[in-house]
Amino acid sequence: MKISSKYFFVVMITLVGFIYTGCDQFENVFLNLPINKEITATGNGPDIFERETICFTDYDSFNDNIDDVEAIKYVTSAFFTITATPGLQGTGIIATLYRGDGITPLFTFTMPSAVADDYKNKPLKLVLNQQQIDLLNNYLADYKTNNCFVAELRVANVTGVSGPPYSITGQFEMVVELKLKL
Repeated sequence: MKISSKYFFVVMITLVGFIYTGCDQFENVFLNLPINKEITATGNGPDIFERETICFTDYDSFNDNIDDVEAIKYVTSAFFTITATPGLQGTGIIATLYRGDGITPLFTFTMPSAVADDYKNKPLKLVLNQQQIDLLNNYLADYKTNNCFVAELRVANVTGVSGPPYSITGQFEMVVELKLKL
């Protein structure tokens, strides 16, 4: 009899909990959206760089959920080298993310090593400071207007075993979190 009353008590508490909180316990769903952009910079030096535009609307996961997006928040970013001129190095390999206007930087990250092969198939997490994260999240807060970025890859004072011309192809990756209403 004691066991039955314990089970009855547990079932009643659970039932009351469901009735009190309702079935709509989750009001939002969160979806991570990975954004990847391959960038190839080619030139004779002393610096080589290239810019590419990245837009949320280029990604099906964003387009499929556009009507339900309530907010977008920065999660993380990374860079890795895909190919490069043999021995490519410089005084700095620099990744910069600009607002969609291509003028206003959201963040600039200089790789700890200026040797392209150090990042070949080994992603480097781009660790941003809180001010950079806040600036990026403030930009993302108006995602209906600010849904594009310009990513730049630059190698300063480039040299290599062969060349000029020098070339590097890298991939910029960023993950943002979409807050979706149910």
